[in-house]
Amino acid sequence: MRGVYGYLDGTIVRPSFLAPELEGLTTITKTSWNSKNPSLDEWETRDAWTKTLLTFNIKDADGLGIDTTGTSANIWKSAKDNYKTHSEMTRINVDSELRTLKYTNDDDFPTHLSTIHNKLSQVRAMGIVISDTSFKTILLNSLLKS
Repeated sequence: MRGVYGYLDGTIVRPSFLAPELEGLTTITKTSWNSKNPSLDEWETRDAWTKTLLTFNIKDADGLGIDTTGTSANIWKSAKDNYKTHSEMTRINVDSELRTLKYTNDDDFPTHLSTIHNKLSQVRAMGIVISDTSFKTILLNSLLKS
């Protein structure tokens, strides 16, 4: 993705017009992908390429709620915002799943312990802090009849 990041973060901005000193010229010096001052044609081509790169590498962008209109910087921002939202929702759901696990008389107790410990590992791997004392409370609550 060399040279693309400036289009993603919006630091390489779309030229608003053709510079007066370039009007009427038939040859324009090509700039590198990293150039902060591409021509309008270069910017449009590179931004379109970057948008294509993004949208083809996001499975079901529309289904995920990612806005694929506008510039590549708009799409990138939408994807990052969407990821943060979904990541936080996932963290909340996994934490909730741990806290609502219940043991019933029909369950195998060692299987229940294994399930609750696996869920704790999953929660902690996501960066959610649950102390051993809090986990003991969660474990005891899982054994109580609702």
